[in-house]
Amino acid sequence: MATSQGYHSLILQTPEGCRVTHRFFFMAGLPRTGSTVLSAILSQNPKIHSGPASPVCPIMRDLTLGISEGSFTEMSVANRPDFQAEIIGNVPHLYYRDVHKPFIVDKSRDWLHPRNMDLIRAYMTPEPKVLVLLRDKEAIIDSFTNLWKKNGVPPSQIKGLVADATWKVSYYCDEIIPTVKAWQEILNGNSVHRGDSALTNDQFLFVEYEKFMEDPAQTLAGIYRFFQLEPYAHSFVDISADEIENDAVVGPEWKGLHQVRPALAGV
Repeated sequence: MATSQGYHSLILQTPEGCRVTHRFFFMAGLPRTGSTVLSAILSQNPKIHSGPASPVCPIMRDLTLGISEGSFTEMSVANRPDFQAEIIGNVPHLYYRDVHKPFIVDKSRDWLHPRNMDLIRAYMTPEPKVLVLLRDKEAIIDSFTNLWKKNGVPPSQIKGLVADATWKVSYYCDEIIPTVKAWQEILNGNSVHRGDSALTNDQFLFVEYEKFMEDPAQTLAGIYRFFQLEPYAHSFVDISADEIENDAVVGPEWKGLHQVRPALAGV
């Protein structure tokens, strides 16, 4: 259902009998940028749920692309031409149906693609707010390499992993992030071009890894202003995550990829 603010949301019944309306925010950007520890910190707030990377974005995208012409015909014959929208729009609510916090930060690197931003606006909120996490790409590759060495990956295998990771990270740094920054520049009036008319200048907040590590309190204050939520007194020295990605599913070389440090370097 849609709230009076225009947000697509679902009313949930908590064990205490209180009704909860989910409002969605988003986290995207580069790997090895502190997204796991940032999620753990945000989740300290009793009103915010920020867990592991979720399948919400790819499932919604796959459903959008995968429904056949025959299915569309059958929906129309059955006088349910809007049933596709109902299915896709309910994916985030079904995925988070056991979450009884009102604010959800859904994490997926794919949200930054324009087609997926369209999914957000069509099915989740007309006013997306996306945290875009950034870090120098050489530092990202070094972080990956240190992890693989720690997990005992042979040098010959590391070489192939580095090549693959370098290509993926470079593509994201050189193609995706500049596109998002260009949108922001256009919307801030720094270009004669107009770009995507559906975008607004408060849809993206860029979070740099080094600044986050050096001054997490300032970073969190900026995030709360961006989300337009009341500030919360977070702890940066006693950090733990309620949920951690099951990295073993991907392979033994990725063991500990999302291990959360108990304290940040700058505190």
